[in-house]
Amino acid sequence: FVLSEAKYSALLGGVGSGKTVASATKAFVYALNHGGAMGVVTSPTYTQVWDNLMPAVRSKFGELEGSLWEVRRGPPPEIRFANGSLILLRPALDPDKLRGLTLAFFGMDEIAIGQQEEAFIILQGRLRQTGFPQQGWVTTTPHYRKPWIRKTWQDKRNPTTGARLPAKDYPIFKASTTHNIYLPETFVADLRARAPSERYIRQEIYGEFIDVSGVAFEQFSETTHVRLPPKDAKIVRRVMGVDFGSQAPTALEEFALLSDGTIQGYWEFYKRKCDERELLEAIASRPKCPVLCDPTGREQIDFMRRNGVQAKKARGNKFELRYRLWAARLKLQRLGGQSFAKPSLYLSPDQPMLISELTNLAFAETRTA
Repeated sequence: FVLSEAKYSALLGGVGSGKTVASATKAFVYALNHGGAMGVVTSPTYTQVWDNLMPAVRSKFGELEGSLWEVRRGPPPEIRFANGSLILLRPALDPDKLRGLTLAFFGMDEIAIGQQEEAFIILQGRLRQTGFPQQGWVTTTPHYRKPWIRKTWQDKRNPTTGARLPAKDYPIFKASTTHNIYLPETFVADLRARAPSERYIRQEIYGEFIDVSGVAFEQFSETTHVRLPPKDAKIVRRVMGVDFGSQAPTALEEFALLSDGTIQGYWEFYKRKCDERELLEAIASRPKCPVLCDPTGREQIDFMRRNGVQAKKARGNKFELRYRLWAARLKLQRLGGQSFAKPSLYLSPDQPMLISELTNLAFAETRTA
């Protein structure tokens, strides 16, 4: 993995298998061998940069600190090399901090934590520093609820479009927890003892993709379910739904019930580190309507009500209920004497994050109806 010159190599390994050390080593080898190169190495958050990444760096290259390299805490933090190379340290869960860069290389650690697909796409588009071999790599313990990782590196397909990816650019390297001789003697045994199933062991110890039944909404198709709202549509009722975010982004989606019985998506607001005032401004920019809220966000709901928003608690946030409601609406059916089947729910092209989520959501094989 460290020596691979592939454009987007992936190291998939179990918990404690040495993924972070490998990513840090690969970054240092690149920087030391290519003077003047600029790169980015990410952890999910800044806290993990200092708690996980930097200890891994110092475990291998600590003796060279102060002579061949030095770390500057910033902000923003970075590692500078005597040969002119530079490694920027960034949080992948705040992808806006990755825009506008010109890079020769990047490395992303633990990409299954949170939603990092956007960060990976942004970094791919920043590999443009001329005169250097362009490389990006990722490390992670696979997770069945992050199918974009499996689609990209195992299936070699674009997670959104399904288009084939060049196999030579997306190799997989494997690492097992059992192979790390530096772990405490009982570490693997303790992991096994706590594991709820053999499938979980394969994922968490051996870094394998465990079987999933496929995408949750197999019937969802951008060709079928995404359209511009009809210009002559008669709106019976309009409503917004909001999912409050702290580490995760805040998401606001607008839908309308049309006179023909279909539900049409209209608009989306999606922002990381969104404060309450920004959310109020987004709501105020749209036609006034009820806003259904995640019932766990009591303080946010009270704030919105005090500021004139028709905020209401959603009746529930159980995943199975939401799944059944979406599946029923996405299913093709005949309505009102139609001669052909069509769905009773459409999304707008102005809802790209929701489209991506419906495309990539997957269930574990053990799911029950």
